[in-house]
Amino acid sequence: MRHYQKLIVVLWLALVWPGGFQPVDAQAGKRLALVIGNGEYVYTSKLINPLNDAKTVAAALGKLGFQVDGPHYDLSKPQMEQRIKRFGRRARSASAAVVYYAGHGVESGGKNYLIPVDAELAFEADVATDAVALDVILRQINGRRGWRLVILDACRNNPLADQMARPDGTRDIFRGLAPVEPRHQTYVAYAAKDGTKALDQDPDGSPHSPFAAAMLKHLNGSRPLPQLFGAIREDVLKRTDRQQEPWLYGAFGSKPVCLVECASIVKPEEKPLNPTRLEVRYWDSTEACGTVACYRAYLKKYPNGEFTAIANARLAALEAGIHHPPPLPAATTHLTVKTTPAHARVRIMNISPRYAAGIELKPNKAYDLEVSASGYDTYRKKHTLAAGEQVVTIDLKKVQRPTFPTPDMVRIEAGCFQMGSPTSEKGRDDDEKRHRVCVDTFEMGKYEVTFAEYDRFCAATGREKPDDEGWGRENRPVINVNWHDAVAYTRWLSKETGKDYRLPTEAEWEYAARAGTTTAYWWGDELGRNNANCYGCGSRWDTEQTAPVGSFKSNPWGLYDTVGNVWEWTCSKYDEEYGGDEKVCISNNQANMPRSLRGGSWNFLPRGVRSANRVSYSPDSRDDDLGFRLSRSL
Repeated sequence: MRHYQKLIVVLWLALVWPGGFQPVDAQAGKRLALVIGNGEYVYTSKLINPLNDAKTVAAALGKLGFQVDGPHYDLSKPQMEQRIKRFGRRARSASAAVVYYAGHGVESGGKNYLIPVDAELAFEADVATDAVALDVILRQINGRRGWRLVILDACRNNPLADQMARPDGTRDIFRGLAPVEPRHQTYVAYAAKDGTKALDQDPDGSPHSPFAAAMLKHLNGSRPLPQLFGAIREDVLKRTDRQQEPWLYGAFGSKPVCLVECASIVKPEEKPLNPTRLEVRYWDSTEACGTVACYRAYLKKYPNGEFTAIANARLAALEAGIHHPPPLPAATTHLTVKTTPAHARVRIMNISPRYAAGIELKPNKAYDLEVSASGYDTYRKKHTLAAGEQVVTIDLKKVQRPTFPTPDMVRIEAGCFQMGSPTSEKGRDDDEKRHRVCVDTFEMGKYEVTFAEYDRFCAATGREKPDDEGWGRENRPVINVNWHDAVAYTRWLSKETGKDYRLPTEAEWEYAARAGTTTAYWWGDELGRNNANCYGCGSRWDTEQTAPVGSFKSNPWGLYDTVGNVWEWTCSKYDEEYGGDEKVCISNNQANMPRSLRGGSWNFLPRGVRSANRVSYSPDSRDDDLGFRLSRSL
């Protein structure tokens, strides 16, 4: 997988947003989490489990109500710094902030560092320049209120120690992480106590590190942190035969700190049982028994009780040899529901099993009847039935759907083209090998999907709206959406409109973006001025934020913003060497494989917005420059 860098321009927030820090203050009272997993190291041995660990921990924190930034996988140093800075801005006003990192970590000169996947460490002096200091993370997430927690599943059995030396030739560098003394209301958890190393693989065969496996087992929102990590510590010691001991650093006060809300233990007030209720219970058991002995026992216990007269009558009848006749068999109802359409599903919601034709029911009881079918309004009403054979006829009404606004699409005629870039193209990468590809006729979104369109989807489905970073919504391209979000939108839109929308394949995207051209950009090989939104493109939005869709000229086939603005998800699996995956959508058994994105974005250099340029992301990734465009087969 190719690694790439973004150019980040840091501006004073007061200049970006009128009214100062309002977008950050919007996080007040929220619980935020940043999750990073680094495993695909370029210059050292790879780690097996960090990606699994990050993915599962992110999901677990999400279930506890945290707004999770990530999981982010296999980050270079610029990417790690960018995400930490962005998270830090949001975390300053949050009531709680958690950072989870899985990957290589080292101690050097008494300081702790997290290792990006592109770090090339030959000497100890390289650590400070090529790695990310823990101190930087702690400073970034320092807040005005609430508590902070950094969880480091790092310092795994570290192969870097075998390839890296001090200037004097010694290799006594990696002794585990150094101890830390975080500031008030900040806590740091190590997978292994300072001076020791953590294991990457669980001896029990779990797809997680021993620390991550234990944490996922015990993660609880209502448990104070010392008790929570105490349970994790004991679990890890047991899993590793006491080879690895997690540790939690930070001073705790009298008020407990929990991930969500600490459970209060209140001893229930013991109330004496009501004497009348005791007698009623005793009488019920007496009636169930129904013998002379049982009635005599009741009368002995309650000679002046509420049921004494009845008990005496029952007892007299039994002693006189008078027996109650057996009850008559209960009347029954047999219900059959006839429906239009005939394939409609019938359920009785307050019984089990739900329904079968001629089902036997009790008369004079209210049954909650539901009849449903796709494309029809659901019928639901309570029916009280008489004894005997009952037939209920239900005619469902077809759903009267309002006219739904459909996106602007452009018809792209079938054809063949040279996908990729020539070796002479300035800024090309090795994953752009030229080859001939043919595509069938299809439709492509005229614009990138906007916030206005995506917000309608969120409102209809109850999905949480993505953050707009304070740049505005409406006609700006939606951002902070991952591949799954984009696919969910296409499925919802298909259902609402009756048309089959999807993401474009990587080949379809480049074919449409080129619009018959063979140059670096659809307008030529030179970037020019104000043709798109990227770093150096000469627009008012360069390196600052997204531009409203359609702010620049369209390409010859009528598509807007295929250069810059936001990276666009495709439905294709990313392969560094083209092998056919670029022509098709990813299959279900490739669910965790990286996806291809195209087009570049507002914060990328000109080489990153060329028609042939490609990047890959995990399908779980969300970021402030990730969006998408629709496609449709014809």
